[in-house]
Amino acid sequence: MDLDPLPLATALGLLVALFGMWRSERALARSKRNELYLLRQTVRLKAEAVRTEWYKLDRENDSLIHRLALKKDLPTELQTMMYDFLQGGKENLNICIADACAVAEDAHRNSENYSEKKCRALLSTIEVSIEKLRRNQGESERRFDQLMERAAAQRA
Repeated sequence: MDLDPLPLATALGLLVALFGMWRSERALARSKRNELYLLRQTVRLKAEAVRTEWYKLDRENDSLIHRLALKKDLPTELQTMMYDFLQGGKENLNICIADACAVAEDAHRNSENYSEKKCRALLSTIEVSIEKLRRNQGESERRFDQLMERAAAQRA
């Protein structure tokens, strides 16, 4: 290619345009990296929130077991049935807590390797789980209280 006929002004204009394009590409790449970093941080935080919500449900279940142990005026058959049910729930909660801990630990250890697609998929799953768990907070206590009221009404 012969560069002699290329005017100096045209060459300078081309260099300025290439430099501007290079800077905008760098800025775009930087903003993409920042967005991915924020997505990864959000995955970590939400995974930890899921773990926390499962622990809250476990504490609620423990409190119901304790309240049931204090209810001495219940028929033994009803008390045994409720205790078995709550213990079965505790076993299920322990499995769910172990799963939530594994997801949170994986997010803490490996989130730097997550792609944007994987982060978004995890977030959509985690956010639904958090919503369901938060809706269930207090539901066991409410149903336990209703059952105690019904049992008291049947005895009266």
